[in-house]
Amino acid sequence: MSYPTVLFCNPLSETYQNHLLNTASFDYDIINFISFKEVHTNEWLPKTTHDSEYWVFTSKKAVKAVFKHHNKLNTPKTIFCVGPKTASVINDHELSSLICFPNEYNSKALIELILDSNADRITHFRGDLSPEYLVSILKKNGLNAKGIVVYKTDKRKEKVSLDLYDGLVFMSPSVVHAFLESNTPSSETPIFCIGKTTGIAATKSGFNKVIVTDKATFEHLVKTIEEHIL
Repeated sequence: MSYPTVLFCNPLSETYQNHLLNTASFDYDIINFISFKEVHTNEWLPKTTHDSEYWVFTSKKAVKAVFKHHNKLNTPKTIFCVGPKTASVINDHELSSLICFPNEYNSKALIELILDSNADRITHFRGDLSPEYLVSILKKNGLNAKGIVVYKTDKRKEKVSLDLYDGLVFMSPSVVHAFLESNTPSSETPIFCIGKTTGIAATKSGFNKVIVTDKATFEHLVKTIEEHIL
């Protein structure tokens, strides 16, 4: 018996790959269309300020880049992050900071949480391709906020035999853009996206059949794929 096959276009952690092996009812391939490189501390540490009381993370990659050197920074009062998976990575470092994330795991809900908390002197640690609107919105609301790039994204061009796949999976806007540099899928190919931001990027890029998860978690992504291709 053959199963539908989907292509994951993002790098997947060992945890995510194990989840697929243990629970998924479909076959899959993984092709990395992007890679990440941490920015040297000489480039971003001087840009930090010792009076930053609130940190913001919208990716686990930024957490890992910063926390390799967090002993060189003052511990913030509060750390805001986009969801529980990112919070879990932060918790591993056992800081005294309060760690907060919104009920809905997306940037819009995160911004609302920050605005409701009366936070100020905020630093958003991010990647070079991460949207800058988070800091922009905070500034428009009168907050002292800035973004600091701690990792960079490199696109990898690769032509894919798209007729082998029953669906494509994207987990970030940068991967959508990297994929399209060398590939043009059929308008009937289901495009699965984790989170609204990635879904919007896929739609604006011309994908026709975009399916976005109700919740921005990997578990919901797998369930969504199964609901549409099995």
